[in-house]
Amino acid sequence: MEKQGETEKGKANNFEVSFSSLRKAIVNVLDFLDGLKNEEGQNATDKADQIEKLKFHLAFICTYVQLSHCDSEEFDDEISDASRQEVENLLQQILDVVDSNVRCKYNMDHVLPSLMDNIDDCISSCYHSTSSATMTDEQLDFLLLNLHYLSKYLAEQIFPLVTVSETHLHQGTTHI
Repeated sequence: MEKQGETEKGKANNFEVSFSSLRKAIVNVLDFLDGLKNEEGQNATDKADQIEKLKFHLAFICTYVQLSHCDSEEFDDEISDASRQEVENLLQQILDVVDSNVRCKYNMDHVLPSLMDNIDDCISSCYHSTSSATMTDEQLDFLLLNLHYLSKYLAEQIFPLVTVSETHLHQGTTHI
């Protein structure tokens, strides 16, 4: 029984290490994307839609990994695989048009493979770990931040021309 407890702790630690590495890789990618705005000769506005889609898929993958780690029985592999592939494609398309000096500055030739490996490791560790409904405060904050971003992104896709104040105005008038 003691050996089983040690095995479960080892699996939980493996997930924690994988997820921590994934978060670091995502922060590197987000720093790169934010840095594109400040680089001379790099027109990030041309890639704004791709950058937003990439951020969406990164947030989705993090949320997927965190939630599937808590209860991995009901999650669909095809969803995570499609989102993972979309991240790789979008990031590669953005990198293809970025100056090589800028890519080197942010170490992106290393970050893309590392990000993809970390995504694979996290998803894999979800299925090999035991279910756990506990999260640290940091993990919970990260999950809530991603859920907020996902809902905001999707709302903007569904209602692209409606501002927040217009939404509140319409909600107020429809209930009268």
